[in-house]
Amino acid sequence: MNTPTNGNIFDHLLISAPNNMGGLYACADGRVRFLDDRPTCGISWSPQSGLLARAIQQGEALSITTPEGTREYAGDWGDLHDVLLDGEDLYLVSTQHNAVIRWNIREAVEIERRVFAEQEDSWHLNCLGRLRGKLFFSAFGEFPITRGYKVATLQRGFLRELGEGKGDQEETASPIGADGLSQPHSILETADGAVLCNSETGEVWRTGQDDIFRPFITLDGYTRGLAVRDGILYVGLSASRNASLGQDPLRAQIVAIDLVEGQEMARMSLPFAEVYGIIALPDQVTFLTLVAQVLEGERTRLLRQRNALAESLAMRINENIKLKISLGLPAC
Repeated sequence: MNTPTNGNIFDHLLISAPNNMGGLYACADGRVRFLDDRPTCGISWSPQSGLLARAIQQGEALSITTPEGTREYAGDWGDLHDVLLDGEDLYLVSTQHNAVIRWNIREAVEIERRVFAEQEDSWHLNCLGRLRGKLFFSAFGEFPITRGYKVATLQRGFLRELGEGKGDQEETASPIGADGLSQPHSILETADGAVLCNSETGEVWRTGQDDIFRPFITLDGYTRGLAVRDGILYVGLSASRNASLGQDPLRAQIVAIDLVEGQEMARMSLPFAEVYGIIALPDQVTFLTLVAQVLEGERTRLLRQRNALAESLAMRINENIKLKISLGLPAC
């Protein structure tokens, strides 16, 4: 493989960042460019429809950008982690409810919900992916209490097909899956198999011809966020949330890995602390078109927000004038 310059390797990526310094970022000309400041977990882009879906933390908003504009939705979900476009539907992870929800885009309604545990955020479901046409999810483990994973997650996590849940749903067997994981996250199908992030141990795991996941590469950070393009695997490395007080704030990175050789090719530092999702757009035209749509949607949202604030201010001014008149005070 010919190794391009660092800028070319990382061009045409979209990156979602959650929590502090979160938002949506774009890589172009070897630089990371800020698109908006709305902390975002999962992102999903469909090359067939051109739709972009985002799980925005602020307000638990599901955002969908189309060539016609951006719309946002609220629903019966909590701690929204991941989204995955699937034709006219999308799947989303409601981590609070240990649930995967199927949601129809056209009708803007929930059409199916799979709940895997009743105790809130006990399994910590987080990421979705399609492998061989089947939907899979990752989770930190089958803990009996809310956020029980805060105690110990090493080798408690797993990757399972959606049909493998417990309860009154019919169980299905799948040759693909993994147990003994440590805070697993992103799941990605590749041309010859699949990869996933075993985040707590800084690993990326990969399947062989037998569909069994095994460690592929270990990196020096919290692995979360995967994309593949032209034989290059892009892995997000988040900074530790446990840095000591007084230390300089750490920054996240994107690492480019040669999928054939399993070797690191290059790194790009990012102006924020955590990566959640990565989308590798195929070319400059597609990249610029999508970025333009996102920015137009953000502009429209901010205009609506400004107009709402202006209307609220006008109402307050009118109320103040009426109050002054009723008190016999000058209105001005």
